[in-house]
Amino acid sequence: MATERSGICLENDYLGPEVRHRMRCQHGHEWLALGRKLLEGSWCHTCARETITAKVRARGKRLEDLQAKAAERGGRCLASEYRGARAHHELICAQGHRWMSTGNEILRGTWCRRCADQAIAARMLAPDGLASIQAVARSKGGECLDEEYLGQKARYRFRCEAGHVWKARGLQILGGRWCVRCYVDSQRLGIEAMQALAQERGGRCLSELYKNIRSKLTWECHRGHVWETSPTSIFAGHWCPSCAILDRIRAKNQHKRKRYEATGKLDTVSR
Repeated sequence: MATERSGICLENDYLGPEVRHRMRCQHGHEWLALGRKLLEGSWCHTCARETITAKVRARGKRLEDLQAKAAERGGRCLASEYRGARAHHELICAQGHRWMSTGNEILRGTWCRRCADQAIAARMLAPDGLASIQAVARSKGGECLDEEYLGQKARYRFRCEAGHVWKARGLQILGGRWCVRCYVDSQRLGIEAMQALAQERGGRCLSELYKNIRSKLTWECHRGHVWETSPTSIFAGHWCPSCAILDRIRAKNQHKRKRYEATGKLDTVSR
């Protein structure tokens, strides 16, 4: 047991459970311990005290970290001791707001919620708010039809370059959203576009009706494989699944190719 703890027993033999044995730990500390205590896992008390002291010092250091982090934001950590990363500690910001936050949150930079809410409210009513929304609309070839700014969450009227008029929140436009009708129209590519897309891959689109970019169509590759998939998949770079399997079959496993070989290969030269 002593060997497992990197120490030694200074007795020549085991003297019994109620007899004290002389022990020495890996750091050279010597002490007397009952045999049964040693068998129960008891070990060097000096090392144990040093470990506890180190933890206490570490906790003091963590409290200093919280205090320093609060000072960076112009506030203070009001806690008198560090209670742990998940425990709550009281803080006060430069505006006098008080709240409780965990040690982890403080060290990550989380700060006063009330101050954050006030800053958001101020941004929403900023004098240049409407100008920002109008600038985004112009950059997309459209315009904002309203002249009064009511905040980012308010709904405004817009007109796109195709003449569509709709309402959207200022926050959505600033985030990149634009005309939904134009987007939907852009997805209606038509069956001719699908046939041209297949020809670029050396194959054909066998379907006659195009619904939308997510509805499955029937395709045929240059080897004659036929499968169904959506235009979205083709635009993403995918093509014939059987050909993909053939390309992965190694030379030593050529017998496995028969299952995926097609008989009616396309004449890609004459098409």
